[in-house]
Amino acid sequence: MSHEIRTPMNAVIGLTHLALRTELTPKQTDYLIKIDRAAQALLGIINDILDFSKIEAGKLTMERIPFRLDEVFTSLGDLTAVKAQDKGVELLFDRDPAVPVDLLGDPLRLGQILINLTNNAVKFTSDGEVVVRVRELERVEAEVVLEFSVRDTGIGMTPEQKGKLFQAFSQADTSTTRNFGGTGLGLTISQRLCEMMGGQITVETERGVGSTFTFTARFGLDEAGEARPRPTLPLDTQRLLVVDDCASAREILSKIAESFGFETKVCSSGQEALEQLEEAEQPWDGVLLDWRMPGLDGDAVSRRVRAEPERYGAPRIVVVTSYGREDVLQRANVDLDGLLIKPVTPSSLHDALALAFGAGPQRAKARQKLDDSLKITQALRGAHLLLVEDNEINQQVAAEILGQAGFEVSIANNGKEGFERATSETFDAVLMDIQMPVMDGLTAVGKIREWEEREGVERPLPVIAMTAHAMAGDAEKSLAAGMTAHVTKPIDPQQLLRTLKEWVQPRPSLGAPAPRPGVTSEGPQLPSALPGLDVAGGLARIDGNRLLYLRLIGKIGQRYGSAHEELRRLLAAGELEEATRLAHTVKGVAGNLGATKLQAAAGEVEGALRRGERAAAEAGLEPFGSCLQVVIASAAELERAAQGSDEASAETGISEGSGEPALAVSEAAAALRALIEAAREGDLTGCQDALVEARGAGARRLGEAFRQAEGSIEDYAFEEAVELLEPLVAGLLRGEVEESADASPAESGEPALNADRAGVALRALIEAAEAGDLSGCQDALVEARAAGARRLGAPFRQAEGSIDDYSFDEAVELLEPLLEELKRG
Repeated sequence: MSHEIRTPMNAVIGLTHLALRTELTPKQTDYLIKIDRAAQALLGIINDILDFSKIEAGKLTMERIPFRLDEVFTSLGDLTAVKAQDKGVELLFDRDPAVPVDLLGDPLRLGQILINLTNNAVKFTSDGEVVVRVRELERVEAEVVLEFSVRDTGIGMTPEQKGKLFQAFSQADTSTTRNFGGTGLGLTISQRLCEMMGGQITVETERGVGSTFTFTARFGLDEAGEARPRPTLPLDTQRLLVVDDCASAREILSKIAESFGFETKVCSSGQEALEQLEEAEQPWDGVLLDWRMPGLDGDAVSRRVRAEPERYGAPRIVVVTSYGREDVLQRANVDLDGLLIKPVTPSSLHDALALAFGAGPQRAKARQKLDDSLKITQALRGAHLLLVEDNEINQQVAAEILGQAGFEVSIANNGKEGFERATSETFDAVLMDIQMPVMDGLTAVGKIREWEEREGVERPLPVIAMTAHAMAGDAEKSLAAGMTAHVTKPIDPQQLLRTLKEWVQPRPSLGAPAPRPGVTSEGPQLPSALPGLDVAGGLARIDGNRLLYLRLIGKIGQRYGSAHEELRRLLAAGELEEATRLAHTVKGVAGNLGATKLQAAAGEVEGALRRGERAAAEAGLEPFGSCLQVVIASAAELERAAQGSDEASAETGISEGSGEPALAVSEAAAALRALIEAAREGDLTGCQDALVEARGAGARRLGEAFRQAEGSIEDYAFEEAVELLEPLVAGLLRGEVEESADASPAESGEPALNADRAGVALRALIEAAEAGDLSGCQDALVEARAAGARRLGAPFRQAEGSIDDYSFDEAVELLEPLLEELKRG
């Protein structure tokens, strides 16, 4: 039954996931998100019923294997943190440093109890915090009893509700207008699992105050794990400032840091942290800084500290955030020494501090771990996977998820076909279903292992079971048959990618873009730094594209050369909102290009204006102007250095004339489709690879539209590139596009104008531009183009160009009259 239920669930969840990654209207997106949530809820109910059935039938057994407690907590965070973040609930882990981490027991079932209790706590908490704690109760020879508790500040329960908690299929919320879903099985299952682990579960609760669920469990001590040497931080009584507006978070972080040998002091706000840094007789060595706080947030604090080292010192800054890692990295145009994702575990804090304070191999190891976590599939781009699956829908789901992640996928329809291909072709890994016609997956992997032994294969091919078989013992059967790992359906894309990252061995050719014969795209050699410019840092933000960097840095002088004078004029005229907007724009442009001092100076002016401190803003104009002139001078020096360079003479190294290859329609269409997919993903490396293929197939003979798309990709305007390329592909497939035909979508290929929809999109675009939010602008532009906004003519296209150039004020001036015209019909 498990297999029969999970197979259609895989189709529902997998195809919904894929549909959400396509271009949709807001209403379609809303529908699909709700379908996904409902499907995930149904899957949770199915899992509960299956587990309860196993327990009732006496078929559920406990493992006794070595595991690390921190890894259980890391998995718990992966599965529960997003829900807590979406509700604005602080999720915290508090492991007593004295608790042993190398244990013998069943980590899967321990995790199941913790996930049940933590999900419940988050579900019934709308504000405040959920704290998961663990401490040691007793230790006898080679066994230890641990006490776990999950405390929330949620709605709590009445004594009557508390009495019904551990009854199967019973809910605490029994009203006719139930606010919270669920089967009522989770707590019953948790209670039974606790008993099987030699413990018990209890609850303390008060209506309107919150609840605390506490359970105990008995584990063996993994002597081999305990004997392993623990990495230590090379500290000489380092002083660490812990900054967080949540009292529980401050307490937990400082306690863990002190267990590593730090001397700590806590601050409840960004302003208090700045005061401590400024007034300290002995400089602070580091700051553990929460990213989101009222008042001065982590972004503002880190900018101020880096902008004024003579005032605040030069502490190492480790940011703690419950937001996605990419969001922080995009906003943090300052030098951060480490990044921690909540909920924090001792292990993750140790790694972050090792990265910030360590030295030598240990620091290098910690930085490598951080870098790896930031690019889960980059090193494996282009890996060739064999998917062995008989269900056509499952084939589509898995192949598209893997294709979007950058893998090349081949498909076999049964185990016999999979065995034949795996032993006659070269693959980096195999994803194998278990239940198939002709030959099942367990038989197929057994035959693969026999063949490898006969042939003397040194490194066995990773074969990962990807199956709807999720009952007790299924994973063990897979591993015993020769599988490398076991992943259950419905497919969780992140779990699948993590498993592939663990087992697929990167080859030298993976993860790197294909070489471009005769093409020198990187541009002239540039110095790593000039006065006011961190050139290396700026290049890193645009993937090392030197030609693009030169063009963008030159625009600072062209567009903002008199920004300090303009700010002075706006302040004198009392146009404080315009002044704030200009300072914000310069700050963003400077940060993106590595002009960190100008960025900090502009940020000071902007911050003073937002606080209503006009005198402070005026005082900041002089250092702002000085920094601006230094940057402009350095930009000019860069341009002089680039002049005369052979590499700068052409962006592609391919002539525009008759030397272009003849147009090969099918090859060009395939390359353009790959280019569109890479552009939709914002994948510059994939775009560059696809462009090489497209040019080789003669795509430049398609005319101006293709060349405009090349320019859009170079300027990171991926959505614009997609808009340009899609009509070309459609025309090629219909046989309507010929060589030298300029199929510009600015003409008849544009969608018809939908005035209402375009008006909504333009309003969103104006708001994003006013906020200097480039990502928001790009999202709004996609919607506006889909509504036919390009038919509004030159002003709209000029606004597109202004946004690409970070000229948000100019874009707003162009767009507002268009919006008024639409309103008037």
